[in-house]
Amino acid sequence: MKYLLSQSSIVVHVALFLMAMSYSIGGKYKGNISTCKDTNRTFKIKKEGGKTCIDLYLWKYTWVCKKNKRIQKLCPATCNKCPGDTGGTNNICRDTLTTFRIKGILGKSCKDLNLLRYNWVCMYNGKIQKLCPKTCNKCNNKSEPPSTEVVPTPAPAPAPEPRPTISPSFPPTEEPSYVPSSFPEKADNSLSFPLRGAFYYPWYPETWRVGGEKVFYRPKLGYYESISIETIDQHISFMEYAKIDVAIASWWGPRTVYELERMPMLLNRTLVQNANVKWAYYYEKEMKSNPSVYEIESDLEYLFNTYANHEAIAKIEGKPVMFVYNDGRHMSNGFCAVTQRWSQGNTKGNWHIVLKVFRKYWECSHQPDSWHQYSPVISAAVHSDSYVISPGFWRADLENPHLARDVVEFYQNIRNMVASNKSWQLITTFNEWGEGTAVEPARQWSSNSGYGIYLDALHRHGIKK
Repeated sequence: MKYLLSQSSIVVHVALFLMAMSYSIGGKYKGNISTCKDTNRTFKIKKEGGKTCIDLYLWKYTWVCKKNKRIQKLCPATCNKCPGDTGGTNNICRDTLTTFRIKGILGKSCKDLNLLRYNWVCMYNGKIQKLCPKTCNKCNNKSEPPSTEVVPTPAPAPAPEPRPTISPSFPPTEEPSYVPSSFPEKADNSLSFPLRGAFYYPWYPETWRVGGEKVFYRPKLGYYESISIETIDQHISFMEYAKIDVAIASWWGPRTVYELERMPMLLNRTLVQNANVKWAYYYEKEMKSNPSVYEIESDLEYLFNTYANHEAIAKIEGKPVMFVYNDGRHMSNGFCAVTQRWSQGNTKGNWHIVLKVFRKYWECSHQPDSWHQYSPVISAAVHSDSYVISPGFWRADLENPHLARDVVEFYQNIRNMVASNKSWQLITTFNEWGEGTAVEPARQWSSNSGYGIYLDALHRHGIKK
């Protein structure tokens, strides 16, 4: 899971870039706010600059490749100009980090704001708010339902992300979405221990290669894209079959590509399917540094305000759940410093915090709500609050596995995990294919049920027929 740092040279500074842009619109407003309808007027967004190859992917600008040979040379992987169609994932064909400008983006409409993820423009331009009142959530008619689009807001520079290699298929415009603040408070639907959880990674197709090497195993669904509705629906169905209560989704910071395009889809499709599985977040920023108390508090407030009221969010005693991958390599001022920072960062007590164990974690004066382990090179790990099992570990760029797969042992580990009655009974992982730790169905472990031998084992609680 943690090989993202190897690609940290490419950082998406989208949020900072957006704050610096300016926009202009021609024409007069002809909309009708009282009936809350967007107009059909088109407009122009000017002075788009500072683009990089990854911006072409994020904002669906890949059409620029066809018209600009210079950009083809700067972004051969994104523009599909690599010899032999390598996709830019090897040492021969890679996008550069050079920035460039794209001027005069024309023909924008209210529909484009949603489809191309431009609805943040609403925040900066009053004329667009009048042209697109429904999209911009500026309706005055109280009988009209509020806009259902999540509007990104400026944030600190996002965490490093892998460079996307192919363009995802964006959801249709009629796909249900939500404005978190519009959700009414629901009756307490908190979960009760023990809970079965699995770590989930919404970062494909970006990470089908690790260190230039393709993943060893082939998923039953093929090399999918995390934005695909069909893929998400299948994953939710798989987790329901495996009796997974909580899916723990990797999260790298506000408005990173994973959240911006994918997190709302996971939550919404869970409701559409009327599934029992709930979603928590895995805070990954602790892996590379020690976030300040202010940064932790800001991130928690952002997530709480954005998603806490969603019915698909996992809650313990009314609090949404946050797992944290705190890495001891960055704890220069002592291991217990991380517990103190998170205690202070969660000063409002809004979150159920689950930190990762470290040496003598029980001796820290500040204790989180729960503890977990993330070490998929170990087939089973038991600690105070968690029992964690792994099917195997074989990173795509390694010649040999660190943990060879053993189905018999996996069945036994499930039985032991269930018998332990630990609060958190965790699987590492549902779909971390780069490290070869997935239990998601694959060709290499297919079964008559169609769910694969690992999900079959979880479905049966480790009891063989």
